[in-house]
Amino acid sequence: MNRKNWEGPTRMQLQQWHSLKYYKPEAILADLHHQAKEKNLSWDGLIQKDHKKIKEAWMATAFALGLQKCILNRPVGVGLYEEGDYDCVLSWDGTQSPQFRPVQLKELPSIRKNAKETLYHIIKKLRKYPDSPGLTVAIYGHRAGPIIPSLYSQIAEETPVAEIWLFGARPPTGQTLFLLGDFRTVPKLYEFENPIPSSYLRIIM
Repeated sequence: MNRKNWEGPTRMQLQQWHSLKYYKPEAILADLHHQAKEKNLSWDGLIQKDHKKIKEAWMATAFALGLQKCILNRPVGVGLYEEGDYDCVLSWDGTQSPQFRPVQLKELPSIRKNAKETLYHIIKKLRKYPDSPGLTVAIYGHRAGPIIPSLYSQIAEETPVAEIWLFGARPPTGQTLFLLGDFRTVPKLYEFENPIPSSYLRIIM
């Protein structure tokens, strides 16, 4: 994770984050997909208002899994905790002490749901977080198609947050996930396998 835009947490934040319970992403994803299968929920059904917490948990753990497999190469824990500008906290062991990163989750909706919303607009609106220099923003994309990182890097540099990432599932099966970022540096595209069996993915994608 890029540290040049990270000013570090306050003592109070560190106390809060240390007190959280962190879960392995694979364990949370497996549990969520079992819930979807048992309730016979489609992906659209899973993200309805009544299932907002389930949706956020899925997004947080999928993002954490991408960082774990593609960037950090070490286990990443997920603490689901909403405070201020962030929806969860990720934690991993650093060289000398545990590392924490607050994450704000965003969504790029499908064209069918909101064709007017764009990745550019989402990144531009991050200017409203002037007091969050240590915030990582993870955007879940509900759209297929190529993304040209250079189109977003300039506007990303104008935001006060630390990092901006885009992630999501590769259609049609969702068995492959992708991670693209950080838009505040030189974005790179990573792909990794979804650990959830394809029989579950057909229910929630």
